[in-house]
Parts: sequence; C-alpha cells; structure tokens
Amino acid sequence: MSASLKEVIEKNGYEMGYKKYIIDHPASIKRIEESIKKYGLKEGVDKIIEENLHKYSNTREKFIKLYGEKEGTLKWENFIKPKEKKKKTKRNKPTLDNYIKKYGEKDGKILWEKYSESLKYTKDNCIKKYGEEDGIKKWNEYREKMSKSCKKSTTSSRMKYINSIEYYINRYGKEEGEKKYLQWKKSQDHSSKEFMIKKYGIEEGIKKYKEVGFKRAFHSDSYHSKISQELFEDIKKIIDDGKIEFKYSNNGGELRLYDEKENKPYYYDFSVGKKIIEYNGDYWHANPKIYNSDYYFKDGVYASDVWERDKKKTELAKQLGYDVFVVWDNDYKKDKLGILGECLKFLKNKN
Repeated sequence: MSASLKEVIEKNGYEMGYKKYIIDHPASIKRIEESIKKYGLKEGVDKIIEENLHKYSNTREKFIKLYGEKEGTLKWENFIKPKEKKKKTKRNKPTLDNYIKKYGEKDGKILWEKYSESLKYTKDNCIKKYGEEDGIKKWNEYREKMSKSCKKSTTSSRMKYINSIEYYINRYGKEEGEKKYLQWKKSQDHSSKEFMIKKYGIEEGIKKYKEVGFKRAFHSDSYHSKISQELFEDIKKIIDDGKIEFKYSNNGGELRLYDEKENKPYYYDFSVGKKIIEYNGDYWHANPKIYNSDYYFKDGVYASDVWERDKKKTELAKQLGYDVFVVWDNDYKKDKLGILGECLKFLKNKN
C-alpha cells in the first residue's frame, strides 16, 4: 500500500515530499500544483492533506495515519463529537411516564392529558391550527371522509360476521349452529347437487347437476397444449383409415367419463376405441422426475395431491374397460419420433 501525502511530507519535507508523492500519484499532480500556486508550498500541501481527510471515508486509523497518534486521535474525537451529540439529542416520542418523571405524578398527568388533547383531530384544534374559516372547512371534510369510511367498514364487518360460523354458533348453539351454517353454505352454491335437487326434483336435479359438471370439465382450446395436439395429429395421419373415431381437443373434443361415486366427470386427452393417451404437462401434472411429493403449487395443493387426482382418473378409465398410456411433455420434447412410435405400438396392441 502506497504511503499517504502526510507520511511522505513528514519523511522527506514539503519540497521533496510532494514531488515524490506525485510520481506515485500522477492523478493528483494538477490538484496539488494548483493548491501550491494558490496558497504557497506549505499551506497548499496542508490544504490537500485536509481535503483528502474529508474526501475518503473517515476512521480513527486514517486520522492517526494522517496526523500521527496524538494529533490524529484528538482530531478524530473533535470530528466525531458533533455526530454523537446529534444522536443523543434525537427527540423521543413523549409518554405519560416521561411527563410524570419530569413534572411529578399530579402535574405530569394533567399536562399529559392536555398534550394528548392537543394531538386529537377535533373541531377546536382545527380552528386553533388553521383559523376559524379554514378550520371549520377542514373539520367538515374530515368528518365526511370518516363517515364514509366508517359506514363502509361497519357494513362490511357486519356482513362478514353474519356469514361466519361464529354467528350461527352464537345464535343457535354449537351443534345446531354448525348444522345450520353448513346448510346455508350449500344453499349459496347454485351448482351443488343439493341445490339442483331442491330446484328441479331428484331425477331432473341429478341430470342438471351432471350437465353442469360436464360443462365445467369441458376444456376450450386455451386449456390444452399445442404440442400435445401436434402429437395427436401425427398419430391420426398415420393410422386414420376413415373408419376410426378419434377424440381429442382439435378433433371435436376429448373423451369424458363420469365418476358416479364422486359425482364428477374426468376428461381424457386422446382416445381411439378403448385406448386412451394422456399427455401430461410436467408442471400441471407434477412430473415425479422433477417434483418431490411435498412440492407446493397453490390453494393448499401439493404434488402428492396432483398424483392422487391423476391416479383416480386412470383407475376410473381402467374400471370402465380402457387401457391408458401416459406421455410426459419432457420425454416427448427430447425424442418426438421415439414417443410417437411408442404411442402407435400402444394403439395397435390389442391387449
């Protein structure tokens, strides 16, 4: 590390010292020579030393290095004192304890109440602060604003409470309250099985409920990947003889199978006769090669939940006599021809 200007001057004197210093610090030549020309050799060099002190980060070590142990320590203490004083004089927020400590318990409490009152946004305080005309105007604006806010907040809070389980329990007791709350929740779902039966009767209600389920399960073009349709189009081109019925999004929609036990439909990406091909996106189906079982997606759903859903879907298809072959997006992208070949082999296999 090169010596400071102060150190070089102390070792070599002003005349020789500053010349030696600028040899090692050519960037400082102009600044030092202008200072010497303006103030003279000694004062000019001292000015540069002082500037260097304030130009760079200030530490006790740098002061000592520039001025020596005794003078550097003294200058450092003088330099740091104003900052410490500033920190100490930082105003703390007044408290009741501060007032009691300063004025005694009786007077402290009285003065504290007066201070607290002065901070409140009241009509009198507004007039005192802004004058009568502006004060009354500001007070009226504040009241209007608070009235709207309070009304909105009260209505929202009241409705939230009325629609909560706490409200039902408080009104009907725990057992009856929980029962009535669940009944109310079900009544709010206009697509629920209970609502449909109540509105249309048992037979028509169940029929309507299934129709809603199928509509929810129906996927528009925005719900399938283009790359999956690319694979299905290639399969169709190769094996289509004009007699085979293909089902997939770009060809009239997917195959839908209804789970009577769970009262919900499942849709399948591609089907020919009793053969189903499922094209699984790595993220949406939580590819086990990429995601651990405890990977969290959203809304309380983990990778293990996604696998369980897909397992139920596959089991339903098998129970209804279908064979299922799964293609992972990652595998297809790596080897399109290989995966296409596996799909064709699966479809041609009569087992």
